[in-house]
Amino acid sequence: ALSGVLEGKISGTWTAGATDTVQVNVTGYTGNSTANRVWIYCATDGAAHDNPGNLPGTHYRLSPASGPAITISEEYTILQGLWVQLRDPSTYTTYVINSSAADVTVRDCVVFPGVGGSNGAWRGIANVFVANNKFFNNVIFGCSDNGIWAIGGNGMMWNNTIIRCNYGINSNNTNQTQGINNLVQESVTTDYFQVDLAGTATNVDDDGSGDITGNVAFVSEVSPFDYHLASSDTVAIDLKLDPSY
Repeated sequence: ALSGVLEGKISGTWTAGATDTVQVNVTGYTGNSTANRVWIYCATDGAAHDNPGNLPGTHYRLSPASGPAITISEEYTILQGLWVQLRDPSTYTTYVINSSAADVTVRDCVVFPGVGGSNGAWRGIANVFVANNKFFNNVIFGCSDNGIWAIGGNGMMWNNTIIRCNYGINSNNTNQTQGINNLVQESVTTDYFQVDLAGTATNVDDDGSGDITGNVAFVSEVSPFDYHLASSDTVAIDLKLDPSY
């Protein structure tokens, strides 16, 4: 059997407006440890790895017509620095990124809707009945269902920015998913639902469901969008927490 780290690197400058429309299914490799795993990442520009707060037009963009855009079926997979959207979900609840395997990491990604959406509801990043998934430093906005939907046990969600979704982070599993240092704003129903906030003090909300309530200031909430915190922000800009991962 194959072993080691199977690396998929996306690089180069992409034509503004161009998209990759092929669904991705990570399967068939038998990831079973940090030494045997799949790692898919985008190196189009260095900032994409560290802070995905804005949306330059020449960055690689994955945009299938229906979802899930990415299905992760192998344990210990890392998905890093991708910009993913759906154009029109074909069923009521369609995942943009869906993990059906344990010990998966999704980091530094941007998840956002495209055109359409009349046939269903988007769930941004999801893990369903699997354990130990880690979703961090992602920007998710405009999902008509959940920004992050985490039903698996013992997951960790931290340093995510989630804007204008129905639920920001929806654990829906009696608080088995821990939220640390997330920033959720403008949710239709609630920012945090059944997320373990015990022992934390830095999950920002605007509806009282987190730790710190306030309306944060972003650089730009209109196209081309830039969800870095504005220098004028007084709610979240000085919060600092760097958990081990």
